[in-house]
Amino acid sequence: MLNFQNLTDPLYWIVIIPVIIISLSVHEFAHAFTAYRFGDNTAKYSGRLTLNPLKHLDPIGTILLLVCGFGWAKPVPINPNNFSNRKRGEVMVSVMGPFSNIILAFISMILAFSIHSGNSIANDFIQYLIVINLRLAVLNILPIPPLDGSHIILPFLPYRAYMFFVQNQQMIYIAMIILLFTGILTGLLSFLSNIIYNIMYFVLSLIFGGFHGFGNV
Repeated sequence: MLNFQNLTDPLYWIVIIPVIIISLSVHEFAHAFTAYRFGDNTAKYSGRLTLNPLKHLDPIGTILLLVCGFGWAKPVPINPNNFSNRKRGEVMVSVMGPFSNIILAFISMILAFSIHSGNSIANDFIQYLIVINLRLAVLNILPIPPLDGSHIILPFLPYRAYMFFVQNQQMIYIAMIILLFTGILTGLLSFLSNIIYNIMYFVLSLIFGGFHGFGNV
C-alpha cells in the first residue's frame, strides 16, 4: 500500500512531482486531442492541445494528488456544437481522459514486469505512476460534476435530472472535495483502483510469468 502522507521525505517529492506532471498532462492532452479529432478546435486555440503541464495543472487538484493520491487538472474547454456528432463527441472526449490514464498505468506495469531495477527511486517512480494513473481514472469516471463521468452520462439523462446536475455543480463539487479530504470517498476509489490493478496484473502475469508486483493500490 502506498503512503501518500510521506510529505517530509525528499524522495517522495522527487518521485511524485514528475509522476503528477506526466499523469495530468497526458489526461488533459487526451481530452484536447479527442475534441480536435471530432472537429472542435476550441482546446487547440486555448493552448491545451499540448503536453505542457503549465497549461493543465489545477492548484486544488494538484494539492489533492500530492496529499491524498486523488486529484484532477484544469478542464479542457470544448464546444460540443463543433462536433460532427455532438453526443458521440461529448462522450468520447470525456472517456478518453480516464482511458489515457489506464493506458499509462498499463504501460507502467509492463515496465514493472519487464524491467527489474535495483534502483529504489526508479521502482518508486513506476509504482507511483501506476497508482496515480489508476486513481485519476477511477476518480474522473465518477458521474459527479465536473468530473469526466458526469459528461458521459449527462447527454443521456432526462431533462430534469440534467438540469439538477447543471444547476448544482458547484455544491456537488464542494461536497466531493470534502468527501475526499475526510477519507469517506477514498475507500471506494481505492477499491475500484484495485479491481483495475488486479485485472491488469492477471493479464500481464499470464504473458510475463510470475512477478510479485507492488501489492494493493
